[in-house]
Amino acid sequence: VEADKQGVRLLAARLAEAFGGLSELLPPGTADALVLLAATALVVPILASLKLSPILGFLIAGCALGPNGLHLVRDVHTTEVLAELGVVFFLFEMGLELSIERLKALSRDAFGLGSTQFILTTLALAIGAEWAFRLPKAASLVIGASLALSSSAFVIQLLQERQELATRFGRASFGILLFQDIAVVPMLVLVPLLGTGGSGAALGTVLLTALLKAFAALSIIGGVGPIVLRRAYQGVTASKSQEAFVAITLLTVLSMSAFTKALGLSDTLGAFLAGVLLAESRYRYQIEADIAPFRGILFGLFFITIGYAIDLRHLAANWPQLCAMLVCLHVLKASLLVVLCKLGGLTSKASIRTGVLLSQAGEFAFVLFGLAQQHGVIDAQLAKLLLLCAALSMSATPFLADAGAHLAESWERRQRRLDADDSSNVLEPAHDSREGQVLVCGYGGVGTIVCDLLASMFVPYAACDIDPQVVAAAQERGLPVYFGDARRPDVLRAFGLLKSAKAVVIALDKPSECLRITKSLRRDYPDLPIFVKSTAASRRALLDVGAQSVVSGEMESALLIGAAVLKCTGKNEQEVISLIEEERSKVYAKSLAETLASVPVYGSKDKDKEEVVDVDIVWEQGKGPPEQPGAAPAAAAPAS
Repeated sequence: VEADKQGVRLLAARLAEAFGGLSELLPPGTADALVLLAATALVVPILASLKLSPILGFLIAGCALGPNGLHLVRDVHTTEVLAELGVVFFLFEMGLELSIERLKALSRDAFGLGSTQFILTTLALAIGAEWAFRLPKAASLVIGASLALSSSAFVIQLLQERQELATRFGRASFGILLFQDIAVVPMLVLVPLLGTGGSGAALGTVLLTALLKAFAALSIIGGVGPIVLRRAYQGVTASKSQEAFVAITLLTVLSMSAFTKALGLSDTLGAFLAGVLLAESRYRYQIEADIAPFRGILFGLFFITIGYAIDLRHLAANWPQLCAMLVCLHVLKASLLVVLCKLGGLTSKASIRTGVLLSQAGEFAFVLFGLAQQHGVIDAQLAKLLLLCAALSMSATPFLADAGAHLAESWERRQRRLDADDSSNVLEPAHDSREGQVLVCGYGGVGTIVCDLLASMFVPYAACDIDPQVVAAAQERGLPVYFGDARRPDVLRAFGLLKSAKAVVIALDKPSECLRITKSLRRDYPDLPIFVKSTAASRRALLDVGAQSVVSGEMESALLIGAAVLKCTGKNEQEVISLIEEERSKVYAKSLAETLASVPVYGSKDKDKEEVVDVDIVWEQGKGPPEQPGAAPAAAAPAS
C-alpha cells in the first residue's frame, strides 16, 4: 500500500513538472485557462453520467489542480477574481427569477422562516464556537453568522435539476435562501468593524451609514433604473443585433454591481437588484438565455476556487476535529430548521427535506471568513480549518438531498402505518392550508401543465385525481396532489379550499363530468372563478352554466387555462404572457419531437411498421392557430 502511495505521488510530481515546463512556453495565463477549460469540459459530462451535480466535480477539480494539489493552476488570484463574477451573474439570474409578484409570494418564507432561521442558527453556532475554540464574542458571532448561511448556488441548482423548485419544500428552501442572501449585505459591513474593536457608538454610526447608503442605492436604482433600462433595451432591440443585446445585458449587470460596490455595499446586491428590475420586462427570458453560458462557466470557476481551500494534508492532520465540526453543524442546522418549518405550517415530510437540504455551509462563508482573517477577527489557522469545514460541508449537498428524501419517505411511511385505521377514501391535504389557493381537479396532461405554471409563479395550489399511480408519482416529488374523486361534491368540500379558493380548474377528460362539476360548484359558490377544459362541442353548454373560461384542445387548453388562472390570481399580465410563451415553446417542441419520431420515412422498407399518427390539435377547429404566442384566452365569459 505504501509503495502504491509513493507511486501516485511520483506520478503526480512528474505530471506537474511536465506541465510546468509546457506552461513556460505559453503566454502568461494561457496554461491556466487551458487547464480550467479542460477541467470544465471533463467534469460536467462525467458527473452527469454518474447522475451527480457538476458542482461536486468542480470542487474536486479545484482540490486537485490548485495550490494544495498538483498546483497546475499558477495564477490563483486572477482565477479568484474571475470566479467572483460567477457569483455576480448567479445573483443576477436569481433576481431575474424574482419579479415583484414572486417576491410577494415568497415573503412569508423569506421574512418569516428565513429571518428566524438565520437569527437562531447564528446564536446557537456562535455559542458553540465560543465554547469550543475559546474565542471572544465578536469572533464567535462572525463564525456563527457565516456558518448559518446555506449554499444558494448548490441548493437552487439541485432543485432545478430535479424539478423540485415548485414543490412546497422547494419554495420554502428558496425563500430561506433569499433572506440569507439579503443578510450577507450587513454582514459584509460589520465584519471589518468588529476587527477594529470599535465601540458601541462607532458600531451604531457605521450601521446607520450603511443603512443610508443602502437606502440611497435602492432609491436610485428603483427610481432611475427602470426608465434607463427600458429605453436602452428598446433602442438595442430595434437594431435587431444579438451582439448589442448581449453587450447591454453585461453592461447592466457589471455597472450596477460597480455602483453598489462604490457605495461600500456588496457588488452582488447590485447584480441582484438589476435582475429584479429586468424580471418585470418583456426581455427577461432572452436575457436569461444569453447570460447562461457566461454564468455557467464563471460559476463553475467559482466552485473550482472553493476547491482550492480543500487541503488534503490539513484534512488528514485534523480529521477528528473536522468530523466533529461537520456533525455538529449539520445536526444543529437541520434540527432547528425542521422544527421551524413544522411550526411554520409545513408538513413533516417537507420540513425534514428542507432542514436536511439546507444544513450545509454556503459559498458566502468563504468571503466572510477571508474578510474576518484579513481584519484580524480570526487567526489564519482557524480560518483554514473553517474554510475546509465549509468546503466539505458543501461537497456533501447532493448526498444530503438524497438522505433528506429517504428520511422524509421513511417518516411518512411510519406515519401511514400509525394512521392505518383511517379508512377514508380521500387523502386529506396535509400541506399548509393557506387562503387563496387554486384547486385543480384532474392531474392529467392539462392539469399537470396548469399546476407547473402555477408553481412557476409561486401560486399555491392543490390538485386531486382518481388515478392512484399518478397521485403516488406526484407525491414522490413532494407535489400537493391527492387522491380524490372530483365528481363528488363531498370530496371537493373535504379539501377545505372552496370557500377561500382564488379559482378552480376542472381538467377532467369527459365533457359531461366537467359540465356536472361546473353546475354543482356554480350553484354552491356563485362567486368562485371556474376554468374548464372542454371540447368545442361542449363549449357553449359550459359557458351557459357558469364557467369563467372554456378552452378546447389538449396542450393549448393547459397553457391558456394556466394564463387565465394566473391573471385571475392577480399576476402581472406581461409576465404571464412571457411565461406562457416559454412554456408553449417547450410543450410544442416535445410534441413535435414525439410526432416526428412516429412518422415513417417515405420509401422506407419497413412499411409494415407504419402507424397512424395521432397529432394533438391545439386550437379550435376552424379557427386556426393562435395569432399571438402567449395571448390571453379568448371568450372568457364571466360567470352568470
